Amino acid sequence: MGVTEIGEQISQLRQERRSLEDRLRKRGKRIPGAVIERYTECGKAGCRCPVTPDGRPGEKHGPYTFVTEPVAGKSRVTYVPKELRRHIEPQVRRYQEFQRALAEWRKVTKELDALFTALRESQAKDLREVLAELKGQEGARAGSSLLASPR
Repeated sequence: MGVTEIGEQISQLRQERRSLEDRLRKRGKRIPGAVIERYTECGKAGCRCPVTPDGRPGEKHGPYTFVTEPVAGKSRVTYVPKELRRHIEPQVRRYQEFQRALAEWRKVTKELDALFTALRESQAKDLREVLAELKGQEGARAGSSLLASPR
């Protein structure tokens, strides 16, 4: 890949990274975790929720909303009352969007690092090549003094 192509890719990735950084700077509360729904059985005699006498599943209670969140390397599950769900879900969604944008930003940054490394290596020349070029430009006399060993 030539210097021009590398430069074009760097420009595209920088633009993509700026866009991701704009997404990462979006304001608003964020709650880490995921919103889940659960249906439960109460265990009360005569309720519709347990397994029916003929073996079919009963009609469970719910849905009940919970948020699972990481706490000290474990998952904590917290009940969210029905009337608060509409406030909690957007905050959880913002956190998940932030995490996705951050992962993409890291990926783009890693790609940029690889391209800058390739650019550096494509532009680097061996010292002997540079000296040979200088020798050719300066002529035999000037070049031989450049290549002469110090005494």
